[in-house]
Amino acid sequence: MSMMGIIPLKRMDSRSQLECLKKCMDLIKNGASVFFFPEGTRSKDGKLGTFKKGAFSVAAKTGVPVVPMTLVGTGKIMPAGKEGVINSGSVKVVIHKPIRGSNPDILCEEARNIVAETLKHQA
Repeated sequence: MSMMGIIPLKRMDSRSQLECLKKCMDLIKNGASVFFFPEGTRSKDGKLGTFKKGAFSVAAKTGVPVVPMTLVGTGKIMPAGKEGVINSGSVKVVIHKPIRGSNPDILCEEARNIVAETLKHQA
């Protein structure tokens, strides 16, 4: 994973979380794009979960836009809790218009609403 540039995060370790966010801000300041999964994990029931604020804090602090993306069909291909099982199927990726803001809470809510609305129309 390190060869792919993945930044490790220990979910229950606040020092790890701060280190991760700091590395993300450094990458962005150097012109890189950073990809977050704001739910933090896959949904066990297939429903959209709560978004964590980290990505949106990074965007607000660095002044970069957030580009929400909706992934449709991933739960059928690799169900949560069954990481060793990969089923055949297809995934649809919807890339939304960038959103900007200086308030992480508002950015987080707006991004989640965009994804939720898209998922509602995919059923």
